[in-house]
Amino acid sequence: MTGAARPSRSLLHALVFASGALALVYEVLWLKQLGLLFGTTAEAAGVTLAAFFFGLGAGYRFWGRRAARVVSPVRVYGWLEIGVAATAVLYFLLLSVYHRLYEPLFALLGNRPAAFLATKALLGLVLLFPPTFLMGGTLPVLAQGLAGAREGLGVVAARLYFVNTAGAVFGVLLAGFVLPPLVGFRAAYLIAMAGNLAVGVAAVVLGRPGTAGVAGAASAGGEPESLSEDDDNRAQEVAGIERLEPRAATAAATTAATTAVTTAVGVRLLTVLAFSSGFLTLALEVLWTRMYVQVVQHSVYSFSIILATFLAALAAGSWVAHRLSARSADPRPALAGMLAAGGLGVGLTPVVLFRWTDGLELVAGDRGWIGYVLSVFGYAAVLLLPVGVLLGTVFPLLFRFRDVGRAAAGRVVGDLGSLNTLGGIAGSLGAAFVLLPRLGLWRSLELVACSYLGLALLIPVASSARAAKLAAVAVGAVLLLLARPASLAAVRVAPGEELLEVWEGSHGTVAVLSSDGDLRMRLNNSYLLGSAAASDIERRQAHLPLMIHPAPRSVFFLGMGTSITVGAALAHPVERVVVAELSPEVAAAARRHFAPFNQGLFDDARVEVLVEDGRNVLAGSPEHFDVIVGDLFTPWNRGVGNLYTREHFETVRERLAEGGLFAQWLPLYQLTSREVALITRTFTAVFPETTLWRGDFYAVDPIVALVGRREGAPPLALAPILASQRRLRALGEQDPQLVELGPMVFYAGNLSRAPGLIAPGPLNTDDRPLLEYLAPISQRQEKARRSRFLTSSALISLFDELAAQSPYERDPLLVELPPSSAALARAGLAMHQSVIAEAAGALDERDRLIARARELLASVRRAGAAGPER
Repeated sequence: MTGAARPSRSLLHALVFASGALALVYEVLWLKQLGLLFGTTAEAAGVTLAAFFFGLGAGYRFWGRRAARVVSPVRVYGWLEIGVAATAVLYFLLLSVYHRLYEPLFALLGNRPAAFLATKALLGLVLLFPPTFLMGGTLPVLAQGLAGAREGLGVVAARLYFVNTAGAVFGVLLAGFVLPPLVGFRAAYLIAMAGNLAVGVAAVVLGRPGTAGVAGAASAGGEPESLSEDDDNRAQEVAGIERLEPRAATAAATTAATTAVTTAVGVRLLTVLAFSSGFLTLALEVLWTRMYVQVVQHSVYSFSIILATFLAALAAGSWVAHRLSARSADPRPALAGMLAAGGLGVGLTPVVLFRWTDGLELVAGDRGWIGYVLSVFGYAAVLLLPVGVLLGTVFPLLFRFRDVGRAAAGRVVGDLGSLNTLGGIAGSLGAAFVLLPRLGLWRSLELVACSYLGLALLIPVASSARAAKLAAVAVGAVLLLLARPASLAAVRVAPGEELLEVWEGSHGTVAVLSSDGDLRMRLNNSYLLGSAAASDIERRQAHLPLMIHPAPRSVFFLGMGTSITVGAALAHPVERVVVAELSPEVAAAARRHFAPFNQGLFDDARVEVLVEDGRNVLAGSPEHFDVIVGDLFTPWNRGVGNLYTREHFETVRERLAEGGLFAQWLPLYQLTSREVALITRTFTAVFPETTLWRGDFYAVDPIVALVGRREGAPPLALAPILASQRRLRALGEQDPQLVELGPMVFYAGNLSRAPGLIAPGPLNTDDRPLLEYLAPISQRQEKARRSRFLTSSALISLFDELAAQSPYERDPLLVELPPSSAALARAGLAMHQSVIAEAAGALDERDRLIARARELLASVRRAGAAGPER
């Protein structure tokens, strides 16, 4: 290559790198934003991903079949990148249309999930097809311009894949760690569009005739060779196709060895390998992601780390394929070896992870944020990178077997790329909706491993290498048989626990465990969704909001968990209860094991259980509810931030009936003051009338509820509260604090009357979901004792300040209650203070506070306003 050509090729590779980064930025943003529209269900994510890959596959095939007729491939590549930026604008236009049509579409198809999912898939295709179709044309067109006599298609295509995939790694990290929290999704999307425009303009300039290192001329035209059965009919070099370096003096004739290799690996086998490589690679991405969320925090950062590591492995594999294609006349033995070794590695990753984490114990322990990120990267690099590099060589090596020269280079890349992409669609959907529910995680990985070993057997090699190939596959099969990855436990069972049942599905791994008679439900091995032992607290999450509403007839629950909270609503005179649970596995576990605690929830005619995204149900349904209750959501879980945004709260407000209220429970033991302030600012921006309620009197694991009411809702009334207390007592409710003292003992204060309590700052929005990015960092910092959750003394300080800024005696919410209600609230505060004083070892202070609480309660009883008579 001449000195003049080097800058041009280097610049072109830089553009390909940027293109790969931008494509992954788009993909991450599309998955997030369409998840808001379609719901965060696995099905909705699946159709979005399928639409993305379908557009890529169609672009590969269409542009690949026309690449040979392109006069200036680099310029066409530039116009394709500019087209991506232009068609991406459709995203904003069509989304606004969809927002207007969503409610009538939901009314028409909401009770037909399959039809509604098909409609979402069609919309996703309309939104994503134009830009992804153009993205899919970039590599075939570039391969057409670069492949030639000096470097064959195998070398050029593998190098392009390496550069493009390396860019994708950068794009994942950019979209996963930087852009959304820094500038928001809309601005990130605009940055990606600007990036495409810049890449396109640079390529158009680079591809102009006379540019250094670029010699444009007319193509010979005509139909190039297709991926046909006549594998010996190799296309000849066509003079005049644009190159990025002067034609080498070496002969362009194909060697006899290369011809023999191409002949041995027939088109049918190439088709099988291209499709299977895509299928198994995307299936493996789904399965490995599920494997890792069993041992790491399931946050947006962990997902980005796993995806970036996976793509880095594929990029490194492409580089290995590039080197093999350049140095080896017969890459068949290497390909067979990569498949066999990679298959063995896939099968052993579950065993290594299980042993390394001592039976799926969470990694990183009490490390801080940086230590945690490095730890997750370390686990992923050790387990994913070596195996991923082996398997990442497979698809790029396939181009070596169709080294047909420039005349058909684009078509070969397009045909093989479209087959690989089609396989990827089938693999990602098949792993999520077929393999995981039917086989479980470990058996699915075992099946993928065996499939790679099987593909190794299909590679035809010379007789001298045949024994080595068979031995490698046999050794791999024996080692898998001995390791028995499918025999590993699906979840971690702690000492004293008994695993009753486990569900593995597209939404997660759900387990029900028993310990000393207590039933517990866990999601993805670590997140406790509730337990029978905490049934008093779980029932209280329904009782409190229903007791302070004067006449609740309809109630909607966002999230079900164990179903104990939802079942408690049936103790009230409600006529309709609707609960939306995202995970079918959670719903199945609740139905099967928690029936003794949910008041016959699943058999009550008043109850409708929807296995659907609750946010989307509320957005689409025209129904209004007296009470809406948001469950305790783990704030750092990927996607959970959607349930704390301004847009979601606005949807909830629109679905409240006149005088209705919304109670959003917060796990303060998972939130720092920063996150609580963020959520509260966002909540009060939508609900100007907001009050704060305790869910318990715990020191370490407290929960609170933000209760927002529609404007003009009446103040609390005594008669409905007393009626609720009598009803619960008659039904045998075992919650003496609630039944005997009433809800006012849990009242913390009126946030609407304490405007200075929460410092001003940003809101949590769909466009800039700060909570989803801040909470994982705070959680790790708290583990390392570098920050504090809003518990113990910090929580009491908040309660004290709230009571000082908004005294109970002047609270407009309490004006129709007797004066003793303020004493009840102060008694509750003293009770909570005493528990925290005891936890801190301040026993004298504890005794003083207990005496204070007893004095206040005695004054209430003398006034006759504590509740039903004993």
